Amino acid sequence: MANEKLAGSLKDAPIEYLNLAKPIANARRLALPHARVKVSHTGPKLNPPVLNPMLVMDRHEQYQSLQPGQSIVIEMVLDEIERFKELRKPGRWITRQTQIGELYIPKLVEAPLHPLLIEEV
Repeated sequence: MANEKLAGSLKDAPIEYLNLAKPIANARRLALPHARVKVSHTGPKLNPPVLNPMLVMDRHEQYQSLQPGQSIVIEMVLDEIERFKELRKPGRWITRQTQIGELYIPKLVEAPLHPLLIEEV
């Protein structure tokens, strides 16, 4: 007998059943090259602290929440590690909309460093 609380398909499922944590890791993701790293949140501490968390997905597709000043050691896929390291490099440029009078004009500015610092363990 089917569980009456679960929906027959995703389109008629209540929202609470769509946000479940994944019980099984993706086999393709587990086969990718990975490394054990220390992830640190270097962002500013705000009051209340719940306003500035960062989420990081580990190798097993589980999300880890980090508050400013917090560090954790997790396994991550190498492609994601490289992407976070690129976001921490100084000298990156982004286009930001700046207001001059009533006009908004795109202006090239240096991008801020990403608040997540990835270090090899």
